[in-house]
Amino acid sequence: MIDQNPVLELLHSSKLFSVLPEEELQRIAPNLRSETYERGELIIRENERGDTAYLISKGEAAVVTEDFIGEVVTLRVFDRGEIFGEVALVEDTPRTATVRAASDLEVYVIDRFTFGQLQANNPRFAQAVRERVDFLGVHRFLKKASPFARVPDNVIRRVATQLVPVPVKAGQAVVTEGEEGDKFYVIRAGNYAVAEKGRQVATLGAGDVFGEIALLTGGPRIATVTALVDGEVLSLSKADFDAVLKENTGFGRQLAELGRIRFRATTGQNLYLPDPLTTMMPYLQPKGRNRYWLALGASIAAFAASAYGAFVLQIDWAMLTTLVAGSFIAPIMYAIYMKQSDILETRPGALVLVFALAAVASIPISAGLQLLFRLDWYSLQGAFLIALVEVPVAVLLVLWFLRRSTNRFRMDGLVFGAAAGMGFAAFETLLFGIGYFRAPTVLVEALAVRSVLAPLAQGAWVAIVCGVIFSDEVRGSLFHKRVLGALAAAIGLRTLWDWQPLAAPIVKDGFEYYTWYGNLPWFLLIGAGTILALRLLVNRAAQEEVSSIVALNPELAAQQGGRTTSRGIRCHRCEQMAPAGAHYCVRCGAVLRSDRRPAPVVVGSGAAAD
Repeated sequence: MIDQNPVLELLHSSKLFSVLPEEELQRIAPNLRSETYERGELIIRENERGDTAYLISKGEAAVVTEDFIGEVVTLRVFDRGEIFGEVALVEDTPRTATVRAASDLEVYVIDRFTFGQLQANNPRFAQAVRERVDFLGVHRFLKKASPFARVPDNVIRRVATQLVPVPVKAGQAVVTEGEEGDKFYVIRAGNYAVAEKGRQVATLGAGDVFGEIALLTGGPRIATVTALVDGEVLSLSKADFDAVLKENTGFGRQLAELGRIRFRATTGQNLYLPDPLTTMMPYLQPKGRNRYWLALGASIAAFAASAYGAFVLQIDWAMLTTLVAGSFIAPIMYAIYMKQSDILETRPGALVLVFALAAVASIPISAGLQLLFRLDWYSLQGAFLIALVEVPVAVLLVLWFLRRSTNRFRMDGLVFGAAAGMGFAAFETLLFGIGYFRAPTVLVEALAVRSVLAPLAQGAWVAIVCGVIFSDEVRGSLFHKRVLGALAAAIGLRTLWDWQPLAAPIVKDGFEYYTWYGNLPWFLLIGAGTILALRLLVNRAAQEEVSSIVALNPELAAQQGGRTTSRGIRCHRCEQMAPAGAHYCVRCGAVLRSDRRPAPVVVGSGAAAD
């Protein structure tokens, strides 16, 4: 038999048990058994069945679980007089969290039968237990999957008491477009359709939020949110919402970023490296950069060896390999880069198609214009007319592929624009090479210059225009003065590139050719100016992307200002990769979930303490 005096004293000091009559406390005291645990020792394991609750006599117990992306989250640390494990007794559910001793710990164990008798015989105690279970369930949910997860715990506890559970039936509209907004909502269970002007634009699930736009802007609801199945939402009044915003500026920035996503979804990095390679490949890490320089050198060496075989050793097939190798050195390296940087993995179809269609379109456009208007490639007028068509076509191809709202960053326009420009350059170089087949020496000169410089230059021109179109200032308006200015600059640079005023013409077998080495200074001058302009845009795009990522996922602020090199979780909604450690998709705003952790759908279960 346990000495009842310390047990009674402990029961009186407990907020939960202090509501019981004295005779009840005296009755149950002998039924409690004492247990001790060393620091770090496991007491409760998540997902196991439980038949006991624990009242802390001495020491501390830490309650932990995994959030939606699989990271360990500390929910609460309990000390003397507090109870944990009671939810499994009340709701007869598996343990919903793991509990370990945060220090040497002494507890008294309460079995299911004793706890059930107390509830049955004492309505006031039963009500207190129910309120506690509901509070802990909301608190645990907020810590695992909501924008509140990063605010101080005292704020979460207060919000958990202010949130009102609202059951929702399938087909019920929780908010309606155009109405005045007076509440903020967190989805606890169910799936919901978001519609703007009658068109469904997204679906939301557990952990997602809505209703913040109207509260942040003071305007009407911008969308209708309708339940697809029975579920539950947690509503927060505007007054309580404003109080949290006032106390926590990071929370406000996070919600503002969610709103920015919905009004209109890759990890970026600041780049200050003075080489064109990293400008065209904005996700390239330092070690990878050195490998690509080596690969470029090896590719050029292979091209030189093929040319030697064709023109010195007189190997018939070597002429064709020289032409193909010279045309596709830079584009193939860019494709490898996209694969290794996960760009190709997350958006394979769009990137391959934009490159291929841009490449295929260059041949009929260039050749057709030349034949139709008898254009001279190297005249200022001919170069201008070709550029006037080719550049806008490449830009329109990119815009068509990036029409989805998840492609919302300036960096999206830059990366896809570079791919389209390189596609044009690759097949145009091939077309040039075919035209020079009768002058092998000039062909090698042309390929030696164009194989490296043309893709970088043409890729950069299209990238610049597309990067401007996807900037926050322009927001996709094709007739914005910045877009028109960037388009005019790209057309002008393309015109100057094809004009080649420094090249000296030669005649061979009745055909006139231009020596490409004479234009090398001209190409380098245009290319240097282009790469410098692109460098500025890439730097700005990376900074904007990092700011967006950190605003939506404040927990990444400690990771080198939001720059992360490791892959995180693929978003279930837009199927894009998120940075490692992010809890919200930076492209569509969805809550991220690890594949090994299903989304919670059971309403009313899941307390912080078990």
